[in-house]
Amino acid sequence: MSPSLRRAKALDADELLAEILQHTTDAFIVLDADWRFTYVNAAGAQVLRLTENVIGRVLFEQYPRLLEHPLGAMYRRVMSDRVQERYWGPMASMDTWVDALALPTGSGITIRIQDTTAAHLAALRTAESETRLHEFMEQSSQVFWITEVGSGGPSFISRSFRQVWGRSAEEIQHGGRDAFLATIHPEDRERVGRELRGPLQHAVELRYRIVRPDGSVRHIADRSFPIRDAIGHVHRTGGIAQDVTEHEEAIAALTRSEELFRALTENSAEMISVRDATGAFTYVSPSAARLLGYAPEELVGHTAMDLVHPDDRERLRERLGVVLATRGVAPGTRMRLRHKDGNYRVIDGTARNMVDHPVVRGILSNSRDVTDAARAEAAVSFQASLLEAVQQAVVSLDMDGRVNFWNGFAERLYGWSADEAMGRTLFELIIPPDSVPIVERILRNLVAGGAWEGDFHLARKDGSCFMAHTATSGIANADGAITGMIGVTTDVSDRIRVEEQLRQSQKMDAVGKLAGGVAHDFNNLLTVIKAHAEFLEESVITEQGRDDLAEVRKAASRAAGLTRQLLAFSRQQVMEPRVVHFNVIASDIQKMLSRLIGEDIELRVSLDADTPPVFADRGQLEQVLMNLAVNARDAMPRGGELRIATERREVDGATYAALVVSDSGEGMTHEVRARMFEPFFTTKEAGRGTGLGLATVYGIVDQSNGFITCDTHVGVGTTFTVLLPETVVTAVDGAEVAAGVPVQLSGTETVLLVEDEQEVRRIASRILAARGYSVLEAKDGGEALALLAGGDVRVDLLLTDAIMPGISGPELAVAVSSIAPGMPVVVMSGYTDDELMRRGDLGVEHVFLHKPFTSVGLLTAVREALGESPLESS
Repeated sequence: MSPSLRRAKALDADELLAEILQHTTDAFIVLDADWRFTYVNAAGAQVLRLTENVIGRVLFEQYPRLLEHPLGAMYRRVMSDRVQERYWGPMASMDTWVDALALPTGSGITIRIQDTTAAHLAALRTAESETRLHEFMEQSSQVFWITEVGSGGPSFISRSFRQVWGRSAEEIQHGGRDAFLATIHPEDRERVGRELRGPLQHAVELRYRIVRPDGSVRHIADRSFPIRDAIGHVHRTGGIAQDVTEHEEAIAALTRSEELFRALTENSAEMISVRDATGAFTYVSPSAARLLGYAPEELVGHTAMDLVHPDDRERLRERLGVVLATRGVAPGTRMRLRHKDGNYRVIDGTARNMVDHPVVRGILSNSRDVTDAARAEAAVSFQASLLEAVQQAVVSLDMDGRVNFWNGFAERLYGWSADEAMGRTLFELIIPPDSVPIVERILRNLVAGGAWEGDFHLARKDGSCFMAHTATSGIANADGAITGMIGVTTDVSDRIRVEEQLRQSQKMDAVGKLAGGVAHDFNNLLTVIKAHAEFLEESVITEQGRDDLAEVRKAASRAAGLTRQLLAFSRQQVMEPRVVHFNVIASDIQKMLSRLIGEDIELRVSLDADTPPVFADRGQLEQVLMNLAVNARDAMPRGGELRIATERREVDGATYAALVVSDSGEGMTHEVRARMFEPFFTTKEAGRGTGLGLATVYGIVDQSNGFITCDTHVGVGTTFTVLLPETVVTAVDGAEVAAGVPVQLSGTETVLLVEDEQEVRRIASRILAARGYSVLEAKDGGEALALLAGGDVRVDLLLTDAIMPGISGPELAVAVSSIAPGMPVVVMSGYTDDELMRRGDLGVEHVFLHKPFTSVGLLTAVREALGESPLESS
């Protein structure tokens, strides 16, 4: 930075100094190293007789005659030799006499000029004009004195002495030289005494300090000179003293300010620079080495564009334009500048437009390295972005338990905005009463440095509660002290619900497997019971005996019905699916339902013509509707309203047919609803229910690839909704084929009978043999294949059980088709868990015989498989 800039900086920093210099009677002029005016006070403008601003102009261009004048020579000596000099004499091209003092300051010089025209004229006056001269001296602010050679003290001291010294002139006149020296500051007294010892032969310039009676110190500029008589003898000594305290203080302040500015710029962590209007550096502080690794002289003359990151150059151009168009300080900016080591540093800078300033003449900038802070900010921003993006509620608390972070997902989960949550406790926001004790324990644990993870209820802003899984821990500082707490929460209501459904499904599946196994064995037993009842009926003659056998068969039929319920519940019942409509089913059994539910319950049916068809077992769907209707009736012991509706529904992009059964009954508690599909669970008194109604409904719906929902409220009622997928099959169910009387059930074909239950195999063989069929028996699939592989017999039909050890019935049918292609197959089954049979696909190719079967049922299935309908009239 140039000396003139440093002086201007100090002057700007010290308004008091500027005020003093503007109002002093002495002229003060400051020139920089290029002889340009950098400062002229009001008195200076008057002495120089200025009519326009000369700041920035060159002294010798403004006053060319000074080049040949003694004043100009003195100025050049001061500038080159850096010593102070004084001049008494006329101004160039002016009729003015001056006392001019020039001293080096910074890299330029400072000039103090006093108008001494009056003193000069006084010296030239003749003795006759001495009275007027004395009057002039008395009116001047300068102190004049005259001492007669050889006298003890001054013969004349002007009136201004009292103003400057604070003492009377008589004190010095009577006390003489010693009295005068006593007023001099002790540190300056010896020096001044040496200069004033003996008669003066030439003018003496002195600077010293005086101590006034009140103890204050003033700076004095003194010129003592000899006064000669007509023949050249010194007969008097004259002196002119000026109080220059303000000037000296201004110079001292200027020096201090300059030193302070130098210290600040050289030791500041910020780089201080000046750039011209093109952006080139004209000054760079030494701190550039710390900031960017360059010495100041390496940067001067270059532009910031040489250092800025390519991606920031356009912004730098825009920034320069904004600064040049702005008066005063422009908004700060952030750039990346290249360090001397090749790496880029992040720099924050402020700029002030001082292009019009007479000294600065550029853009003053302060720049600081914020690379580490920028990285930390980026890391914090990245972490904050992660916390905002995570699909979990993240909340942190201070040590008083008050919220100091609340991410966006927390806003969505809890319903409270971050502004609403900040500064409040969790108990004010999301902790329901039943969770208060556990949360208090968690917070105490966290404050102690622990962690906790688990499930408990939380509340939303609207008051609704949900099950939440929360992981919490303390937040420790670098010293390991806990300074806060953080928790990450997920709404696990759906997970809990799915887990409960999974447990229910697993339980239902386990019980279903048990029920299916029992039903399978029970059906085999019922087959034996019913067959033997038929055999006895043919030989019993008495009426009573026939009645007894009828009761046996009736009981067996009821047992078979219960077995079908078990199979439907366990989703292992053999289905006979076809295209059916909920509307047709509801219409057909509406009258039956009216009689079933009683007169005190109003039945309302609403059927939507847009309800799509489904592919399911009609009998099973009728059973679903009947069970739901009976369940609704039992929930309305004092009467009410039963509503049955059908409609089309879209669920997750798929179309479903909906069957809705609603009642206005008692509703179910949470505990009852949780167990309503469990087999054998009932709320009815003993003897009124088996507990299989809703379990059967659940099994049928699940087996039909659908699902069922329940909405229930205690005292309001219950609504069950059954949803089955729309079928793509175009055929619709027709009327059931009227039952005919079998007229031709005999045959002469050979039947391969495969059954693992000996009693069932024995009965089936007996029935077939009695009607003329030849029967080959096998207890399993392996034995059956061995018979066929022998080739000794011709087999016309395969009659096989579906579920057997080793090879199953369907697998056996496939194996037989490879040995005897086209052989008819009858599959006997009370249930099957084979997916092919559960879908009913196998029923398209083979004939099914349901267990327990009758003789007629078995013979009919055989004739149907052989291609001769036993239902045709004879």
